[in-house]
Amino acid sequence: MSTWTSKVPGLRAFVLGAALLLTASGTSAGPSAPRKVAVSEGAVVISGPSGYCVDPKSLRDTADGAFVLLGACATLNGTGRGPRSRAILTATVLLGAPPGESLETEFRRMSDFFVTDAGRKALSRDGNSGSVRIEKIVASGDVLFILAEDRAPFAGYPVEPQYWRAIFARKGRMISLSVLGLAEAPLDQRQKRSLLDRFVSRVRAANS
Repeated sequence: MSTWTSKVPGLRAFVLGAALLLTASGTSAGPSAPRKVAVSEGAVVISGPSGYCVDPKSLRDTADGAFVLLGACATLNGTGRGPRSRAILTATVLLGAPPGESLETEFRRMSDFFVTDAGRKALSRDGNSGSVRIEKIVASGDVLFILAEDRAPFAGYPVEPQYWRAIFARKGRMISLSVLGLAEAPLDQRQKRSLLDRFVSRVRAANS
């Protein structure tokens, strides 16, 4: 097992922990939702595409890693115009990336891992590999993209089962970004991927 795959259970733990936090957060306006936030001891900045802000009530940043949820600024702040494509965005930051700024040498092993029972379990929101189906895994530059379907609930949020995830490395950290479409305003996979590409570009630029 590679150094990277040994960290995957931690990724799942953060997704599940974030889901529990979201259950209590709701959508009412609370603290002002910023456009970006520095996590992982200030080493990594998470910044969403235009129209998206960080939900401060769902933010978790510990020595082991960080979870950030982003939603429409208009919803979180109770004012303004929403983004063209509505979705829930998530970012997970974990220590333990291989040396250097790229995971490219790990992509084959990562791809092989995610299609296994253990890999699908690691991605699952409820820890059940049977709830996850991997539809596509593609690499673009130093980013690995995964198109998956997860039929497990997302902390009461009515999200579409199909979602896109991007995984890459920066500053010794593994960064995982996801775009989850809302059941009430569904997006096709191309729309989700386009939004994820913009999300990846913002985060990479913020950490260049």
